[in-house]
Amino acid sequence: MSILHSLSLEIKSKQLELIIVRLSELKAFSGVQEVGLGDGGLIDPPEGYEVLEFGSAAAASFDEHCRKSQGNDDLVRVLLYFELETLNEFSELKAEVGSLLASMKVDISLGLWETLKPEDYLENYKQNSSASEFGDFWVGPPWKEANLRKKYRYVVEPGMAFGTGDHPTTQMCLERLNEIAENEFVVNSFLDLGTGSGVLALHAKRLFPTALAWASDLDPHCAEEFKKTFAMNQQDPASVTVRFGNTAVLSRLRDELKQVDLLISNIYSEVLATLVEDARKLLSPGGIWLISGVLAGKPEQELMDSASKHFQVQERWTQQKLGEEDSWVCLILK
Repeated sequence: MSILHSLSLEIKSKQLELIIVRLSELKAFSGVQEVGLGDGGLIDPPEGYEVLEFGSAAAASFDEHCRKSQGNDDLVRVLLYFELETLNEFSELKAEVGSLLASMKVDISLGLWETLKPEDYLENYKQNSSASEFGDFWVGPPWKEANLRKKYRYVVEPGMAFGTGDHPTTQMCLERLNEIAENEFVVNSFLDLGTGSGVLALHAKRLFPTALAWASDLDPHCAEEFKKTFAMNQQDPASVTVRFGNTAVLSRLRDELKQVDLLISNIYSEVLATLVEDARKLLSPGGIWLISGVLAGKPEQELMDSASKHFQVQERWTQQKLGEEDSWVCLILK
């Protein structure tokens, strides 16, 4: 049986994403959980907020907090989880993590390690993972029973990739793809940039079965999640040309693809703003750029300051996540 260890850190919000990204590269890394700091805390997590894999609803909530807290000097406390086969590996892990944190030169307090008691974390994780139903869609994990009344039913197992169907940005993109197809827009080729779990590419391929299909993600962990999503939905992952890691950089993809009719990008607005020029060159005349991952307000305005030089907004949608005040935006640009 594997042994789970946790490391408690207090860090500045603006350093949070860097630390998570770097530590997640370690082989033993298993997940992350944010915990409250009492009255001055940033998040008071709900009951059952246990994140041992990325992709769950709780992980998406944590990801949103990372987005909103960039540049913030407030402290946040996180628990980082590491899974080892034997106790003998623990001292090596502590040294490796300590060295990595020291190399980043970030302000850290606490740094307390704990070896957790054996529990059925997988069962607990399953109980806290739910299916999402919206419009004509049902998206959920394989251990949930699908709603057969829904026209589109996709099985997505929460794992190391974003796109489990419970986030407004994923839901809006799925529904917008339907509208693009219903409006008889001709899609001979498409690219799902930042594909994550692959659910958007899966749906696009279903709607445009003859299109030359591409999907990419800078996160190499997404490769296995992408294959898994297609396999669980009885689709051949080889029907889509994929690029992960360094080969997924848009400027490189543009050299391979030349042009596409539809570009799908459900990623950070800060990243989207840097892709405007490459997106313009990649899209065929009259092509559509379907984007989400953008918060209404300043993030949307900053993105459009860059995008409006080459694109016009054809349609705009917003959707709030239950219990949140901020709205997420989905745009079709041409």
